[in-house]
Amino acid sequence: TDMYEDCERKFILIRVFQRLEYLLGEFAKIEEFTSGKIQLDKKEYFAIESVEQALDILLLNIDEIDIENDFDLKLNVDFELFSIALKNLIDNAIKYNTNGNPKVYILENGIKIINKGDNLTKPIDEYYKPFNHEYETAQSGLGLGLYITNNIIKIHNYQLNYNYEEGHHIFFIKT
Repeated sequence: TDMYEDCERKFILIRVFQRLEYLLGEFAKIEEFTSGKIQLDKKEYFAIESVEQALDILLLNIDEIDIENDFDLKLNVDFELFSIALKNLIDNAIKYNTNGNPKVYILENGIKIINKGDNLTKPIDEYYKPFNHEYETAQSGLGLGLYITNNIIKIHNYQLNYNYEEGHHIFFIKT
């Protein structure tokens, strides 16, 4: 990128390299996580900060998803890990959305991520297993997103609940 003058291509490449660097770091975290050697660096953050970080990781603008932040929910979390969990849920909500923008609701007792989409063909517990390629295909992911997300939420002593209601997927991180 240093060879380019300041231009749009240079800035696109810089963001791509930042994304690759982030993904490598995420894979390193996954390795730590699966080996059981993860050390949480928990501090108090506003939930909206983690949502904004998740959008940054996805290279999304805040207007590409509907956010309702009616409560100043504070979470005691490892910021990086929790942002990864949110990123995975938001990414799935975008990928499998069939109409309108996905929605994120910051509530008094947790965070809901909702998108319109087709019903799942198996119980949600099947999708929490690693390398599930039915929901996350080989072309769009490794099938690890929900597995990682569920485990990150568990190690924070929160719950990940799922419902399918009136054509909508509803993931709820209960704090």
